[in-house]
Amino acid sequence: MGYNHYSNWITGILFLCKSLIVLIYISLGGLWASMSTSTLMCLLKMVPAALVTSAIFGQVGGAEIVWETVHDQGNNLLSVTRPDAFQNFGLTFALALITATIAGQEFWQVAWGIKERELGKTFFWGGGLYYLVALCLGTVGLVGLALKVDLVKDLGNDPAALGPFLVAHLGLPSWVIYLFVILVLSACYSVTDGTLAAVSSVSAVDVIKPLFPHISEKALFAWTRFSMVIAAGISVLVIISGIDLVTLVLGTSIIRSAVLVPLVLSIVWDKMNARAFTFGTIIGLIAGVFALLKFGQEIGTYTVVIVSTIVPILIASTNSRRFDYGVLRQSHDLTEEPEEIPEEIPEETLR
Repeated sequence: MGYNHYSNWITGILFLCKSLIVLIYISLGGLWASMSTSTLMCLLKMVPAALVTSAIFGQVGGAEIVWETVHDQGNNLLSVTRPDAFQNFGLTFALALITATIAGQEFWQVAWGIKERELGKTFFWGGGLYYLVALCLGTVGLVGLALKVDLVKDLGNDPAALGPFLVAHLGLPSWVIYLFVILVLSACYSVTDGTLAAVSSVSAVDVIKPLFPHISEKALFAWTRFSMVIAAGISVLVIISGIDLVTLVLGTSIIRSAVLVPLVLSIVWDKMNARAFTFGTIIGLIAGVFALLKFGQEIGTYTVVIVSTIVPILIASTNSRRFDYGVLRQSHDLTEEPEEIPEEIPEETLR
């Protein structure tokens, strides 16, 4: 118990140091630094993921042996249609991934920061390359099943600890361990980088500026940086609490699921307004959490989606005002240079 508490504190301190590094980098480099870092982190996740996965399978005798061993254990462990996997994890996590892409402020910032002609292919390849990393690391779970790693005894009831456990106990070469550390740190830096930039943007536009409309730019920048420090501090407290990753992911997934439908309606329906979005999200979240505690993960997820769909539709239906999309169509790409307006020729020159 004492060791776990000490380990949580060490992890929290390391995360705080990492957040401070990213915070300084974002403050100096801006959005361009965030996008260039994300590109670099993509490579630092793809290549190590493939190499580490190959090394793990090679160390235990190959993918075929792992596949046969898991198959012989029965219980349809290799089936992709297992209802319990869908009910207890797959449904909520799938909705969370969709919502993370649509609602994630970091993705919107990248969308506005990329030139229009490059936007579609950037998100297409970014999404496609992500699944290569998820596929590589996901198959490592089969190795854990083949070796019959005990969830409670070996992993402390935290399935997310399987990767570090295998890397540390399979007798892998040192370079594989180093690559795995690089992979984990790259994933953490990439998420932290984009999230802290998003926090600063949201706090500036939706919190600080409405409360203090006449605030100076210098003071506004100072407050946005302070908001990133607060976000990093909250993250450290969550880590120190000792909550396991799977519980944390499922908990945040419920929250994201409550935002999904109201946000989509805000984009595609011109009668949708802030009141409908806010009440739909909050009521859907409350109902979903109640259903989650009472009936379990699957019913809780269904409740969140259904309630957060019905409530905003009912509220927005009473809205007589419609959003004018023509205003958005009049905007132009800020990266394009405006056409130069020729100066008026003086009459004296024409005479």
